[in-house]
Amino acid sequence: MSDKTHPPQVFISHTTADKEWTDQFATALRDKGVQIWYDGWNLRPGDKWQDRLEDALRDSRIFCVVVGDRGAETPWTYFEIGAALADQKIIVPVLSDTSRQIQLPPMLSRYQAIGERTPVEAASRLADLVETAGTAGT
Repeated sequence: MSDKTHPPQVFISHTTADKEWTDQFATALRDKGVQIWYDGWNLRPGDKWQDRLEDALRDSRIFCVVVGDRGAETPWTYFEIGAALADQKIIVPVLSDTSRQIQLPPMLSRYQAIGERTPVEAASRLADLVETAGTAGT
């Protein structure tokens, strides 16, 4: 979870098809002390979800997009990817199903992806990046 005093380090983008995997991934990141914004936890009934999502995306430093065997091809996911590119976020595709060949959308294919066997292993890799990115430039 995050708020204005502790902005999210990582914004997690995903499709509904990858929700179960993403829940486990987000839990593992949180357990490692990473400040995340994840719609499954941060949106409440009555929220203006689009405004909350845009604020969280703007405030985060790293944009993580979970890509499963169905890809990341929803209009909203493409909006989020475009916003992350425009804001020059650190962009990290995370492959949620490494047992199949996953085709990254063209705008993500130039970024090195995380492709671990489990959500916990993938979270460990991303947590290492968060730690490194947090010390860059200091």
